[in-house]
Amino acid sequence: EFYDYIYTQYRNVAVRKKISPENVGVETWKQQILKELEDVKTAHILNSTVSAELTIFGIHVASHDIGDPCYALKGKEDKRMELLTYLAHCQWHYSEINNGEWWDKLKKKVGPQLHEI
Repeated sequence: EFYDYIYTQYRNVAVRKKISPENVGVETWKQQILKELEDVKTAHILNSTVSAELTIFGIHVASHDIGDPCYALKGKEDKRMELLTYLAHCQWHYSEINNGEWWDKLKKKVGPQLHEI
């Protein structure tokens, strides 16, 4: 349904095949994605962490689902670094998971939810 909606609402739509840096190597992945993004004006995303990748590369993201990491940017591109900082603080190392440190930080609800930024 999402793809049908996008195809009917927008012109010159291209669907990008997901390429994983783990499969092709980081440098090859970066070269391929930068080449593919040369003419991209806006990326329409339903719900995917790809929106965070595109935000890092400076692509305007139109997120269509509140569960998408970049939904909070809807019309607020000036909040890009705030969002990326928020996401960076949600990443945990294996040792922090093993020793329970992640839970000590997350069990207390502090601050806005991601979509409320």
